Amino acid sequence: MLFLTGCSNDVSETEEYPQKSQVCEFGYQTKTSCAYGDFTVEMHAAQIGSGELLMESLEVSYRETRHTLKIMPDTTFIEGDKGYISFEDINFDGIPDIAVTTSFGLANLYLNYWVFNSQKGKYIRLGNYCKLSINTSNKTLGNEIKINAANYDKNEYYWQGYELIKKDSKQEKISNDSPEK
Repeated sequence: MLFLTGCSNDVSETEEYPQKSQVCEFGYQTKTSCAYGDFTVEMHAAQIGSGELLMESLEVSYRETRHTLKIMPDTTFIEGDKGYISFEDINFDGIPDIAVTTSFGLANLYLNYWVFNSQKGKYIRLGNYCKLSINTSNKTLGNEIKINAANYDKNEYYWQGYELIKKDSKQEKISNDSPEK
């Protein structure tokens, strides 16, 4: 069984979702659900070996609807690993989006991300990204990936509908360095 425990909250944001985000940590032994406002999430995992679980899906309930979100294939979890499920509005639409840890014990923390598509009334898979940070001032996301002991790759992303687009720093630099007239 999988174990979900305590939650942490950030500063108030809206009446419907009073906390800006919520994180529920999980471990290996037992399982409970994680809740945020009207949303609850339960993780489903299967025993595949002694002390190893295959993370299969998240079951998300919102009021009267249920969504099954498939976790990236071959994501395993062993005794001693700790991860988390996150509720955070990463696409700035006022509805909490969901992420779950898919890497354990590595230099870079990767998560599966899903955003809520209000037109379709369901969560859609965004992808597996190194932990994204939110920049509310310009409504972008960013991350920093450790390449080796001395090098990091910094990325910035912006939204185009429900698609996350990586900013090309070379293009941005060229347009900012245009010759003076």
